Amino acid sequence: MKIKLSQELIVQSGKTIDGRRENVRIAYGCSITLQFVYNVIIHNTHVHHVVESHGGLIRDSKDHSGFRMVGDGDGFIHVVNNDYTHWKMYVIGSSTHHTISSQVNRFIAPNEPFAKKITHRIYVPESKWKNWVWRSEGDLFMNGAFFRTSGPSSSSQFTFNKKNMSETKPGTFVGRLTHFAGALSWK
Repeated sequence: MKIKLSQELIVQSGKTIDGRRENVRIAYGCSITLQFVYNVIIHNTHVHHVVESHGGLIRDSKDHSGFRMVGDGDGFIHVVNNDYTHWKMYVIGSSTHHTISSQVNRFIAPNEPFAKKITHRIYVPESKWKNWVWRSEGDLFMNGAFFRTSGPSSSSQFTFNKKNMSETKPGTFVGRLTHFAGALSWK
């Protein structure tokens, strides 16, 4: 059985993809996405020759749909050693109180003057989000990119729990770290 996905297949927790008694191949299209899930079983399913794609459309009723964006869930977000380019509006956004630590990323803003900001608080007045803890440490900002921090100004008032943090390299290493990132081209 050959399957060519036109959009990514997003798998939630507690799911099984069972290819027993079949030769299941997901190829030459989009791939499977497993993110922040648990108790997932994928058995006898070959995934190869996948192509890069954007997030798919999500339909929540017969007359409304929107684009799938990165979700931040509830709690602590650690953004580390990434290379961000070509964004249209912003890179990191949230509509609820989350703790966000951005460390040693490279942000190269697009040329559009209205698209230089990295952070965006969605549908929330500044009187609320000004206490949210959003920090940037060692990030590399290029072409006018900027990160608007919030929360306590003194590091003694708030420190990140180091056991929740990933090991980092300096922001100048990001190009080398991400050079081969992305969809593989199988020939």
